[in-house]
Amino acid sequence: MSKQCKQNLTVATNSVHCVVLQAFSVVFEKAIDRAEASEEIKQRVINLIDCITFSVFMYTSRGLFERDKLIFLAQMTFQVSDCTPAALISLLTFSSMFLV
Repeated sequence: MSKQCKQNLTVATNSVHCVVLQAFSVVFEKAIDRAEASEEIKQRVINLIDCITFSVFMYTSRGLFERDKLIFLAQMTFQVSDCTPAALISLLTFSSMFLV
């Protein structure tokens, strides 16, 4: 690949990253505005995390095909849950349904 092609590819990639970052910034700022206010800092942080997570989920799932939305939902759920790695493996392999 020529040096000019690599430079053009880098510029195009940087442009895409800028657009994505701008879009995420808008979603992020709107989520902050929508989050329920609280006098207690700990509760405010919880409210912000919940609202930002939900807003990013909704924004991302808008662009997905219907067949991919369930997979994306599962991935988000696994990331934000307090599930241990062992419990996650058990859930994904259905091994817990054979335990009595």
